[in-house]
Amino acid sequence: MEMFLITAGAFGLIMFAMAIGVMVQKKALRGSCGGREIFDCDGESLSCGGCPNRDKHRAEAAERKLATLSK
Repeated sequence: MEMFLITAGAFGLIMFAMAIGVMVQKKALRGSCGGREIFDCDGESLSCGGCPNRDKHRAEAAERKLATLSK
């Protein structure tokens, strides 16, 4: 049991140090802009606002929406 508590404490300290590092750098956590695009129930793109390709993704989503509506 003692080894478990030591291990859990070490992991806790490491996670705390990582959290402090994120706060000190003042950077937002970022995901990937690649991969599949995610849409809500209305067909709107849910890509993040900080994505450099945001406008391109929105234009492609609008084109797909128009294509499905015109069918």
